[in-house]
Amino acid sequence: MKYWFFILILSCHINSIEGQGISGHAKALVIGVSQYQDPEIQDLQLPHRDAELFASFLKSNHINLLDDENLRLITNAEATSARIASSLDWLFEYMSPSDTVILFFAGYGMDQYQNSIPSSKLYFYDTPLNLNNAGSFDLFLQFKAFVDKRKTVYKVFGNLYPMVLTPELRNDSVKVHDVKKPKPLFDHMVFLNSIGQETYTKSLEEMNAAKVSLNHLLIDGMLGLADKNNDRAVTLKELGQYLHQQKITSVIWPGLLFAAGNSNHESLAYVDPGILKSLNLMTNPTFSAIVDLETNSREDLQLSKLSEKNRQLYEDFIVALKLGHLINPPGRNALVFSDSLLQLKELFPLYGEIKRKLAAALQDETQQALNAYLNSDSREMIRRRNGSRQYQLYPEYLKLTCQLLGEHHYLYPILTAKRLYFEGLNKRIEGQLSRDKALIQEALMLQKQALVFEKEAAFIYNEIAVNYSLLDLKTEADKNFQLAIEYAPNWSIPFSNLAQIYVNGDIPKALRIARHAIRLSPRNSFAYSVEGTIYFQSKEYLKAEESFGKALKLDPVYADVYYNMACLKSLQGDYRAAKGHFEAAIQNGFTDIAHAIQDPDLESFRNQNEWNDLLKKYFPNR
Repeated sequence: MKYWFFILILSCHINSIEGQGISGHAKALVIGVSQYQDPEIQDLQLPHRDAELFASFLKSNHINLLDDENLRLITNAEATSARIASSLDWLFEYMSPSDTVILFFAGYGMDQYQNSIPSSKLYFYDTPLNLNNAGSFDLFLQFKAFVDKRKTVYKVFGNLYPMVLTPELRNDSVKVHDVKKPKPLFDHMVFLNSIGQETYTKSLEEMNAAKVSLNHLLIDGMLGLADKNNDRAVTLKELGQYLHQQKITSVIWPGLLFAAGNSNHESLAYVDPGILKSLNLMTNPTFSAIVDLETNSREDLQLSKLSEKNRQLYEDFIVALKLGHLINPPGRNALVFSDSLLQLKELFPLYGEIKRKLAAALQDETQQALNAYLNSDSREMIRRRNGSRQYQLYPEYLKLTCQLLGEHHYLYPILTAKRLYFEGLNKRIEGQLSRDKALIQEALMLQKQALVFEKEAAFIYNEIAVNYSLLDLKTEADKNFQLAIEYAPNWSIPFSNLAQIYVNGDIPKALRIARHAIRLSPRNSFAYSVEGTIYFQSKEYLKAEESFGKALKLDPVYADVYYNMACLKSLQGDYRAAKGHFEAAIQNGFTDIAHAIQDPDLESFRNQNEWNDLLKKYFPNR
């Protein structure tokens, strides 16, 4: 058996969306390619921005509400054929028919001699000009094969640009012939193309001089302009009607926009009445609608005085905030953009607004993590076990927020407490993984420092108690879990942790506390895991298996529960089942083979061929 105290996880890993649109879990792959490795392929300006804007829409619209773990944004040099293929595999990993997958691609996808769209004529970053001889795979066709095989709900969007070649190859121009309506690749598709009945010749300079791409029509429609029946939902059919009503001329380069899904009547997005009202009031928007909604009239007045280049910089700043790209990736993050904006004398009246926007975004990221934790969301456990990179970012976020607001700001004490809390949390996790109690001692000191700034923070008392537990100081752990409960009597997690203290001493008391944790939060998979552990210790194996099963239903990648199930089946002599559970534990992140080799609950299983098979497969050096 293994015992684990609940560790804070930093944001939701799996999204469960209620309503008529997306059901079950949702994942999205968003790709935008403006730059190309082959020097004979002319770079574009807008596809990577198309992708960023679309990703920011997915993160903000509550029908999708995708977090960083379930929304993968790939642009420019990252968008290699191999990376995109790998990300397509990721998109369908662990997905079931009740889940939803979303694909968006912006980039070169129209060949001037090709009337079948969408086709395999998609250019990724490392696609050579003569892609037919390079074995480039058909992204849309492969996506369709995956959704057909898994019967998964899907949404797919393409913003396809015509190919523009170098001056030497094509006189820096492209002749795009009239595009006939293609044979649909997907079950239900809607289109918009800007070609009409004529043939246009566009230079690269003209294409890149366009103020917006067709992408803004897609987002505006899904924000609400396509909702003609006013039911606050936009269906594929409504989006198609909206697109067909748009008057596109040769002022915008020839291109093609399409959307597809399982049904014409399934919702692509929900409509916020406030946003729709704002959209209808916009006459000459400064930016794309999703960005303009983040500005006020005072900002618009100042921004209207900027050059096109600097307005684009401000748009990049807003999009980076919406995407959560606050200090990463290098070169294209909100901090870098804000530093550049604060150098512009024309924006002096907005310096305070720019700093406040960045500070608010930094705070929101950390607060959402704490909110999910306080809500005992079992999905947080998945994030923790996966070792999210956000762990290391949160102290940096909070330190930067303090610098932006200043030490005299009324939020400074609580922000400092949170910074110390996350620093201690990172230190404690590192100590657990390395079995270094000195690191856990350092973590404990950081939590005590945090408590100086926020003396009634239940989450800090809970973390202090976890550190004491790991140092085998049960009395101190009990005392601090009780304090966490005193300050947050309806919070399930400290009860779950407290129950574990009594597993080896007072089984009835441990069981009462664990059951109370479950009553407080029936979705707390950790509480069910603790309940299963208590039954296991009491040798009530059928009840233990039932509790473990409930934990796995809430959290199907819970490695520790699979491990404990393997122990249970080993004691029952069901070695085939033990092998299955132990392998599931390994596949979901269990690596502590040294413990497993010594665990008495697995002794009989270790004498079986099934054990040897697993060792040979996953730990060949043992």
